[in-house]
Amino acid sequence: MSFELEICIDRIESARAAAAGGADRLEVCSALELGGLTPSVGLIETVREELALPLHAMIRPRAGGFVYNESERAIMFREIRSVAKLGVAGVVFGALTPEGLVDFELVSELVRAAAGLHCTFHRAIDCVEAPADALERLASLGVGRVLSSGGWSAAIAGADQLANMCRRAPAGLTIMAGAGVHSGNLTELLRRTGVTHVHGSAARGVSAGDKVLPGRVTVADFADGRPSERVTAERVTSESEVRAMRLILDEWPLE
Repeated sequence: MSFELEICIDRIESARAAAAGGADRLEVCSALELGGLTPSVGLIETVREELALPLHAMIRPRAGGFVYNESERAIMFREIRSVAKLGVAGVVFGALTPEGLVDFELVSELVRAAAGLHCTFHRAIDCVEAPADALERLASLGVGRVLSSGGWSAAIAGADQLANMCRRAPAGLTIMAGAGVHSGNLTELLRRTGVTHVHGSAARGVSAGDKVLPGRVTVADFADGRPSERVTAERVTSESEVRAMRLILDEWPLE
């Protein structure tokens, strides 16, 4: 068993800092202030040319909720084909039905479109009432990782749900904790959840003193984009913060 650190980035400066700090993988996005949208071809190409880290590209054609119409679905398929040609190792997506359940039909189609790329289901899972109930079927469709905060605005607040998801995750499916994860709370998160994969922006200014608004997640959390106590207009990855998180993961005892 190994512990992995994924850093989400939406600019080349953040990618460089993440690599220098010891990240295992990059989730490449645009507009992190909106929860992350599909990145540009130019950003993916630039990161691939400069860095050797595996890249997983966000597939999210617009901000807002995760119920997609036929036109948006067609765009997602095109985006997957586009990023696949750029040599990414994986794609990240999520989709819900109007009833607030995982859209397994679309997930199945997206996995097939990814044609062998690693597939992560993103924090759309946090808008689902009982996320652990969806894990078995997601795994059967070919999803290899689920990114979650345990249904709360910050992963540390959703630690109990994350622990439940880790216990119920079938073989071959990894639960990755994300949202408000930083070096100041990572030790507690590992202790309380049992997660082995961690996701964050490792942005400047993130510290143990940051305020956490421990509310349940809604789609509005991914659509607003307005600066708040937890989100600033400029979030650039800090090499020192990545390094601090890396050290905690490297020193955590293996079971």
